[in-house]
Amino acid sequence: MGAKSNYLDHRSRIREQMRINNDTEAIAKMEKGIERYKKWSKNWTTADLDEVVNRLIPNAIIDSESSNQKIIFSNPNSPYKVLCDKSGSYFRITKTVVDKYGSHEIYVGLDGAEPKKVINGKNVALSKEDFKRLTHFKMLIRKEKK
Repeated sequence: MGAKSNYLDHRSRIREQMRINNDTEAIAKMEKGIERYKKWSKNWTTADLDEVVNRLIPNAIIDSESSNQKIIFSNPNSPYKVLCDKSGSYFRITKTVVDKYGSHEIYVGLDGAEPKKVINGKNVALSKEDFKRLTHFKMLIRKEKK
């Protein structure tokens, strides 16, 4: 089963459990997430979850215990994680880096690199909107695949 199928199956089970448990708080959070997705996703790139996970995180597993709002694909042998939102059909990619501040995760683009803006040969900070646009990805849905 591919990453997208695993994500959809996992998300369906979570949503069903919320309904069975009548978890109104979790359902309300999910509905707000769907609203945020509809509001902000128009500027995001569409990407194939299966392709990204297979390329950046071979043999990925779902780490469902580490987050209430995300379904996370990871592999201890990869510095990358793919964080899929349980509400909206989007994902983000993180990479664990070690620098002078220690080990931490950064959001990266589809190429696995930190998004940068270079002007006159110097790195310039991205605006919040540009950073989000370059690090949030709408999931390619089956009917869009060629």
